[in-house]
Amino acid sequence: MDDRITFVKASEGTELSFVAGWCATNSKALLIQYPMDTSIEKLYAVTEKIEAKYLHLAAFWSHPTEGDQNTEIPCVIVQDKKELTDLRKQIGYEETSQDNRDE
Repeated sequence: MDDRITFVKASEGTELSFVAGWCATNSKALLIQYPMDTSIEKLYAVTEKIEAKYLHLAAFWSHPTEGDQNTEIPCVIVQDKKELTDLRKQIGYEETSQDNRDE
């Protein structure tokens, strides 16, 4: 693996510690994996907590019950906002108001 994505398994209350450690790496994304019984509400709360503490980061949740292109396991994905915006511009992705809606 080329260290572009860092994978970790969450335990209660470890998210901010994982994010703090990840910020000191060259990794492009952090994926925090959760147990299958993790609720969407929990994932949403984690993303809110991360974005409140680390204003330069974007946090997204994914849950298998949401179907479509969601992950097979509950997880939170964290990326640098500026880098994410630059990558989106490179591929011609334009955000719409629907992309930014609160879940």
